[in-house]
Amino acid sequence: MGTYFGTGSEEYARAEFYFGWVSKNITAPQQISFWFWNDDVATADLIYGASGTYALATFTAITSGELTLTMGGFTHTLTGINLGSAGSLAAVATDIQTAIQAYSAGGAAWTGATVAYDSTNSRFTLTGGATGADTIAVTAAVSNDLAGPLGWLTGAILSNGTTAQTVSANLNALIGVSNNFGSFTTTFALALSEANTVAAATWNNSLTPNIQFIYSVNVTPANASSWSAALADIGGVSLTLQSPAPVATAEFPEMAPMMILAATDYTQRNSVQNYMFQQFALTPRSRPLRSSKPTTPSWSITTARPKPPDSCSPSTSAGSCWACPSTRPTRTCTPTRSGSRTPSAPR
Repeated sequence: MGTYFGTGSEEYARAEFYFGWVSKNITAPQQISFWFWNDDVATADLIYGASGTYALATFTAITSGELTLTMGGFTHTLTGINLGSAGSLAAVATDIQTAIQAYSAGGAAWTGATVAYDSTNSRFTLTGGATGADTIAVTAAVSNDLAGPLGWLTGAILSNGTTAQTVSANLNALIGVSNNFGSFTTTFALALSEANTVAAATWNNSLTPNIQFIYSVNVTPANASSWSAALADIGGVSLTLQSPAPVATAEFPEMAPMMILAATDYTQRNSVQNYMFQQFALTPRSRPLRSSKPTTPSWSITTARPKPPDSCSPSTSAGSCWACPSTRPTRTCTPTRSGSRTPSAPR
């Protein structure tokens, strides 16, 4: 995980939080997967070279290097690449970029390509000059190969260019590869819009059999009201309020119901777990306001410790009613449309 995304990435931070939780049944999540979506915008070919320690002397010793690439529908071997005068690893990247862009027969994918040295992750990267569906490949040259020294062979990450794709089409592609998961969410970096969040929830609710997955969504005080209204009648959605607004590598309370589900072994006796009153390594953020007027719970709130007996928290399960400690007046639930429930007045 750290090798692929980097130990400072949001993906790594999420995985660390996810696998670090142990349930009351002494079980823990066993697997996490990440799936790419281009936010309905066409993307270019990408190469993320293997992270490592690169010495400038390795490259300045190459005065007639060769590099074989497949990009933009063309496979070509660049020859005579002279890195002898490069004064830095960034200059090495510039020299490689110049050689790639010189291959005009390859079209915009080649002539508009960029190469850079990522000093943060210690790797060389390439971005194709054109967007859209494509296949990128790197092959070791017969002699004076540069792909190996650049880290573009073993350990490299190659990402093909993609066409624009709606969120529902992307999720259909996902379950076409594997539906071996029980819940899903999106990273903060994706910054999913309300419209796309509703589209993802609608897709999930339309599956047969109905609602195969928990769709866990993070909301903030700024968007909680509008998002709750937009998602209230769609099954399978769990909204978690996070205040203040989330930071990419900070905390991920919306993953709490996902972790409980992933840590439940339904093949074992008495394994089913309560989705309320669980403890997580989270900073207490917010509490629901107490009101004598019954309201429909629009999001779930997860804290680092159980709330005091005089509080009442909504369940993390979509479509469930308020669950209150026994010290509070008993509440009943009246079914409403679309399977949701509204708490009735205290008896």
